[in-house]
Amino acid sequence: GDFTTMKNTLTLLTALLLVPPAALHAADFHVATNGSDTNSGTQDKPFKTIAAGVAGLKAGDTLLVGPGVYRETIKVTSSGAPGQPITIAAEKKGTVTIRGSALVTGWRRSEENSKMFIHEGWDKYFGKWDESLVKGGDQFKAKFGDPKTTQTMAFNQVFVNGTLIREVACPAKREAGTFYIDKEKKQIQLWLANDADPNQCSVEVTDRDVLLQVMNVSHLHVKGLKFEHCANGMMGQAAVLFRGGRNNLIEDCVVQYTAMVGLTMNGDNHVVRRCVMNHNGQQGFACNNSENVLIEDSETSFNNLIPWKQVSPAFKSGGFKVQSSHKVKFLRHTAISNYGPGFWFDVSNDDCEAANCYAAGNRAGILNEISFRIHVHDSVFVNNNPNNGISIAESPSNVIERNIIIDNGCGVYFRDMLRSTPEVSIVNGRSVKGKNAPIWNHDEVVRQNIFLNNARAQINFGVQGINEKRQVPQRLLGSQKLTEQGKKFARDEMTKLGEDYVDKHGVTLSMQPKGLYLEKLNFVINGNVYWSGGKGPLMQWDFLLIYENLEDVRAGEGFEKDGVVLDPQFADWKNLDLRVPSDSPLLKSGCYPQGEVPGVKLGISK
Repeated sequence: GDFTTMKNTLTLLTALLLVPPAALHAADFHVATNGSDTNSGTQDKPFKTIAAGVAGLKAGDTLLVGPGVYRETIKVTSSGAPGQPITIAAEKKGTVTIRGSALVTGWRRSEENSKMFIHEGWDKYFGKWDESLVKGGDQFKAKFGDPKTTQTMAFNQVFVNGTLIREVACPAKREAGTFYIDKEKKQIQLWLANDADPNQCSVEVTDRDVLLQVMNVSHLHVKGLKFEHCANGMMGQAAVLFRGGRNNLIEDCVVQYTAMVGLTMNGDNHVVRRCVMNHNGQQGFACNNSENVLIEDSETSFNNLIPWKQVSPAFKSGGFKVQSSHKVKFLRHTAISNYGPGFWFDVSNDDCEAANCYAAGNRAGILNEISFRIHVHDSVFVNNNPNNGISIAESPSNVIERNIIIDNGCGVYFRDMLRSTPEVSIVNGRSVKGKNAPIWNHDEVVRQNIFLNNARAQINFGVQGINEKRQVPQRLLGSQKLTEQGKKFARDEMTKLGEDYVDKHGVTLSMQPKGLYLEKLNFVINGNVYWSGGKGPLMQWDFLLIYENLEDVRAGEGFEKDGVVLDPQFADWKNLDLRVPSDSPLLKSGCYPQGEVPGVKLGISK
């Protein structure tokens, strides 16, 4: 008996020594709207706020949040451990909302205007209106975020019965359907449409500029939460902000109706899974200076659509923007009706990927700008106007294959301005930025895609306006058309500034490569299927050269040895039924996307 007892005791001690220290104290804690922050956090004695529940979490712990609305900011400062993450999760997915707004009551009718109501004692104000707007300028024509104008805005939000109300910058602009916050008088002045009384409505006013802040924390899982209403600013301040850290997961979450960016996920080895980042003021998602990030089965749609606070589409707006990152992959991602690009990779990204994605109704489907090596494949791009399904802008070594590209401005557009960006090298599997250097399109592959009904051209090489001459076929460099249009070219414009011109990255005009033309750029364009449907030509170089048939493309440029012109015979492409007959040549040629694309019917039609 004693020997057996000792043996069992030793076995237990050995087992305990093998268990990671975090697992020994791993526990579940609970939050409920009827709890108290003085409670212990057990199921029968839950905390009242998520912030209180988060404060004591250790590696391996889970915080389960009960149904309801929580009006608070959550800051996570403790990390989990490998195999022992800290988890913050809704008890039931979709039942928990974290809101950055306060319910505001006690409205009195204004003596100045009987249709306007006033709430006294409001001391929250976010952002700053541009002086031109304070003096009565037109907010609908303002170019917020445009580097050329640097116009600024306030980020306050008022929601009445769930509907966003228009903020105005000065008292003179008050009218039905607007609000104005007077900082000096500490007043919210609200004039509702149809002269409604806010005392008979639910009025929520943003009172914070961040909802979840995770700084340099690793091994954190956030699951099943909804975040909305936030007066966050334009530059780097997302409503849900992960900055730094490694191996974090956000899953089955919604981030919506924030003033600017919904979710930012910076760091290494993060995963965004089944999240929706829609209806945000500037963009849905941002990722900067990151390594190996996966975004799968998620959506960024209807962002930057607030007409009185619209951010310039030339500046960090749209569905999402990835900057200075390495190996960021979007898998089965959806981007619809963003004012800006649906997908935007900008500034020294390297080896990124968009696979089995769907982009429709954006100003551009994908924009890859001054970056390196993106692989866009097995995706669908529809009606991205006025720009293009896929835009490659001064970005070398891209592969575009097995995509369906329909009814965009251009199908694929190669822009070529005089640009520079930090060089990228890979050291021990990580991206390392070097000195600033010129960057341009070269070593591009466009193969086995399906182009249908793109308005200006199925494939277009930019050679006019702000573009350089590098993409022009050698035989046309001296053409009269090109000479006449020469004054529109970037190099000619910069030459007027003098050879001492230096761009914002410190790269001089003399450092830009010289003597380049199309044949030196190593473009591979082959095996694609074209059907213009009476719209744009198959291939063109803006005003300079237009090809209406593949025979001329082959003879003139040597492209499309295996390309064909044929009707793809989609079942009903206007309603996104892109199924094809079982004997379709698209299947035999390998042009048809592999795998599923969200929102689109693919496969064999009956």
